[in-house]
Amino acid sequence: MTPDEFLAFERASTTRHEYIDGEIRAMAGASERHIDIQVDLQTLLNIQLRGKPCKVFNSEMRVQLASGNYTYPDASVVCGERQFRENTRPDTLLNPTVIIEVISPSTAAYDHTDKLTRYMAIESVRQIVLVEQDVPGVICYTRGDNGGWQFSAAIGLDSTLALDSIGCTLALADVYAKVTFPPAEDHQEA
Repeated sequence: MTPDEFLAFERASTTRHEYIDGEIRAMAGASERHIDIQVDLQTLLNIQLRGKPCKVFNSEMRVQLASGNYTYPDASVVCGERQFRENTRPDTLLNPTVIIEVISPSTAAYDHTDKLTRYMAIESVRQIVLVEQDVPGVICYTRGDNGGWQFSAAIGLDSTLALDSIGCTLALADVYAKVTFPPAEDHQEA
């Protein structure tokens, strides 16, 4: 299937799919924990970006990858003018500034490798945030001035993560406000 055929298929579909290297992959539903984290992240970003020229999109906004593939991040932020694949159908974002993925156990390996690499190839992306579900931890990749990527992590509910590219800070206590974690000793056994 070509990218254009995929877009026609996807726009007519009642379910969402990713398009990766000519393959269509059905997207599974999310757990309650995943949804709680995703909604809290979007809320935190919307509050901090109020009055700024940035817009937060939820997982309904499709993003075109540099390779011509398509995916639906859990959240994306674009600052400045938004660019879409087709101006008459603003349903495929071309220029996200920040991409956020809440990691699901079933997609963790893909999210931390191939998907991450594909996000890094989008020229406009300045930060990629990977949010764990089972422990309070967030990994952030930031594009440096030289084009290279720097890694940082925030671990534990007392931690914060700076999203300098959009002038926001994520307090993990707020990101995980609705999540109950097992006792710390259970984390070490897992």
